[in-house]
Amino acid sequence: MASKKCKKCGAALNAKSGYCPKCGKKVKRNNILLFFVLMVVLFIIISELLFPISYLLFQNGANIGKYGEEASVELLFIFFIVVVLLFSGNGYIFSEKKLGFFKSIGLAFPLLIMSGLALLGGIVSAVEGFKLANFISLVYLCIFIGIYEEFLCRGWLENEFLERFGHDKKGVIFSIILSSLVFGAMHITNAFATTQSLFDTFNQIFQALASGFLFGSIYYKSKNIWSVAFLHGFFDFALMLSSVNLLKDCISVETGIASMIFSAIASIMIMSFYIFIAIFALSSNKGEQIFKNNKTPRIVSIIGMVSSIVLLIGSSIVGGFFYDSSETSVCYEFTELTINKDYEIVTPVKDKYTFGNEEYDYTLYLNDDGELSLSSNENVILLDFEGNLKDYLVIDNNDYVEIVLNYYDSENIIYHTKIDKKAFKDSMKYLNSIKTKMERLDVPNLAFIGYVVFDDDEIKYPYFNAITGEDLFIDKDDLLYVIKED
Repeated sequence: MASKKCKKCGAALNAKSGYCPKCGKKVKRNNILLFFVLMVVLFIIISELLFPISYLLFQNGANIGKYGEEASVELLFIFFIVVVLLFSGNGYIFSEKKLGFFKSIGLAFPLLIMSGLALLGGIVSAVEGFKLANFISLVYLCIFIGIYEEFLCRGWLENEFLERFGHDKKGVIFSIILSSLVFGAMHITNAFATTQSLFDTFNQIFQALASGFLFGSIYYKSKNIWSVAFLHGFFDFALMLSSVNLLKDCISVETGIASMIFSAIASIMIMSFYIFIAIFALSSNKGEQIFKNNKTPRIVSIIGMVSSIVLLIGSSIVGGFFYDSSETSVCYEFTELTINKDYEIVTPVKDKYTFGNEEYDYTLYLNDDGELSLSSNENVILLDFEGNLKDYLVIDNNDYVEIVLNYYDSENIIYHTKIDKKAFKDSMKYLNSIKTKMERLDVPNLAFIGYVVFDDDEIKYPYFNAITGEDLFIDKDDLLYVIKED
């Protein structure tokens, strides 16, 4: 196993050794508590620094395809973890290999079979309405996820734990479990940063913990970080391919007790499958050895994998009789409207809008604190909704004014309302009524917003351009349509 080198003579340092075996220099290592504190601090830096940076860089749609924005964020994370690896002395992982690439991924061939089956189902869904930009962005996203998360959890954390706990059987298993715990815990942010339910988030955390144990085991056996990065990315790609052309992905909703029970059973079976693959890999006679007798754990792992798959299939069939899976998630459907006339798309660049009638003037603007404000004379309210304000505009038609707000809270959200010009009043109560009457629309991730004017129609309709290229607008009845040209 490659390890950190002595800063004085360059000799390799052995795990648990307090001194350099060549020159005798004392080796300084943080205790495990300090190491965890360091991890937490670094994670906070990632969350508080890189996320806002990525949001500023890519919020205006300077990305390609459905997953371009997420891929860009992962690329920033890769830059960060490479810096951490180099400064912490773990740069050896980039070239270290005990097993070649194909031998390494061969340790997880049951996972490859599972991924291949998922991939076949995804291809069937992806062919319909295929969009090359979406597909390419998904490829990049999965590559970057595999690299970042494996560099972090296996290349850095697992090696750091191994240096502290050693390479005997107990030390190896403990190091793999600890790095897997961190990997699983990373997914708790999905409960706050996405629309995923708390129950589904905990299911994901436990499954990630088990898959982390699998990737950690393969990494220990092979010392080939690129093979586990590929396995991780390929598995994610196979699962996500079926959704690549959806304008907006489905979200989980609160489920009943029956569906929760069967989902939990399915998660246990999937976790068992991952763990038995890990035992299968660890008991292989290739790469690093931790079992003295490889035959017994190998037989146990094979029996366990087969049993897990049989029970998973059985629970899915039984569960289908008790609940409808369509009730556990919301899948958005956008109605296409064929347009057989010319239209013009306008994207206003104003950041301050003044509108009203002969008696009252209103202003929509960002105040000095960067908050969106609506004012009339001395009366001012804040139009604060969930998430971060991404864009806003006022559309002035003959009889009414329409306010459109674009917020981003893991997904794009539109708030909009029409205001009759004759009904304008000058009071805090009236201003607040405008806010409470705003309707919410869940929309795909947007590149920009504006308004569209159709030929032979003087009305300006709210318009949205999705990052996947689709054009959407809200008609006079407040219905959302995808523009389909004749």
